[in-house]
Amino acid sequence: MGRMEVPISLWAQGLVLAWYRVRRLGPEFPAAGPVLLVANHNTGMCDAGLMMHLSGSARPLRFLVKYKLMSVPLLGWIVRAAGCIPVYRKQDKVDTSKNADSFAAAYEQLAKGEVITIFPEGTSRNATELRELKSGVARIALGAEAKHGFGLGVRILPVGTHCPARDRWRSRCDLWVGEAIDVRDFAEQHASQPRAAARALMERLEAALRAVTVNVESPEDLALVQMAERCTPPDGRTSTERRVELARHLGALDLEDPTAAKALRNHSADALAADPNAGRPGEIDGPQPLPRWPALLAALVLGAAWLPAALVVLLLGRVLGPTPDKRTSVALMISTLVFPAWTAFLLVWGWGHFGWATPLFVGLSALGAVGAAWIRGRRPPADAPLLQTAELQLFAEAAERLIGRAPAPAEPAAAQ
Repeated sequence: MGRMEVPISLWAQGLVLAWYRVRRLGPEFPAAGPVLLVANHNTGMCDAGLMMHLSGSARPLRFLVKYKLMSVPLLGWIVRAAGCIPVYRKQDKVDTSKNADSFAAAYEQLAKGEVITIFPEGTSRNATELRELKSGVARIALGAEAKHGFGLGVRILPVGTHCPARDRWRSRCDLWVGEAIDVRDFAEQHASQPRAAARALMERLEAALRAVTVNVESPEDLALVQMAERCTPPDGRTSTERRVELARHLGALDLEDPTAAKALRNHSADALAADPNAGRPGEIDGPQPLPRWPALLAALVLGAAWLPAALVVLLLGRVLGPTPDKRTSVALMISTLVFPAWTAFLLVWGWGHFGWATPLFVGLSALGAVGAAWIRGRRPPADAPLLQTAELQLFAEAAERLIGRAPAPAEPAAAQ
């Protein structure tokens, strides 16, 4: 373990935990043994911090990252210091033969019992369903095992990340750990048909990832599923678990009864036309707001010190974030530079004007900001109220009747 890996891990975890209210679903993370951690990729660089939080600082992660990240100022230094393994892609116009060294490095880390993280969709994008997975996961897993006679015990751990309100401060973000895949199950097939074994492993991995992620065809279907989750009776499961299952039910309904599925979509369109907010996901809108006057007082005290820095961070995040899914992660990285610089400026400038009152004010403001985040994290989440329109009532009845009767495909063991 390099000297900078633990500090970088703690820094990345701190950023995502300051922004999201993270919750883990499913079994515990493996305490030992070689693991390929595989997750969907929808929140930019925040996904790295989320995976670090999932594994814990006791099990540092090695990430496979595209090589061109290593040439990005500051980020490139972080990537190298964290011990990331570069991947050379044709679209980046680099020498792809160097991937042999990358695979060798991955084999070495797995042989040591380390954890390697891969986002097999390739790049972070806004998407309503899992995109095509790159086969590098299977090649690394099978290659590492083959070099050691299938005696390493490499496991592939699928994880679904769910941050529906990705850009909202203190919104819910769920990490759903799926059923681990033992790569040794493919040893016999790999001995005679290595390519077929790789395909079979990727098919099993895709099924495992789909079991812990929401997969629908369009944003309209996503709004339908989210609205159905909010207006049908709760059953004790989390909203994330219910959304994943409802999405599977909708897919099954498309196959079983296309006419009923079309009718359900028509009811959904009518309900959303009557109340556009009805399609927002539940249990992620952040905690209940503080009482009006304390919130106003806190805003006046804290805003005087930190509002300029916050505005700079938000502006730079939008300007430098190449796509919407990356804006929050870019803003969080920028904040680690802007806020310390702004604090230093306040202390230097304020000392000359107000003396000892300056560090007292800045310290209280910082303490207040941390306290506000803590309070928001402790208060229960609150969904935006649904307008009880006639269209919504019709949709709710249709959702219970139609989605409820559609058989869901078989799935891995239920999450804890």
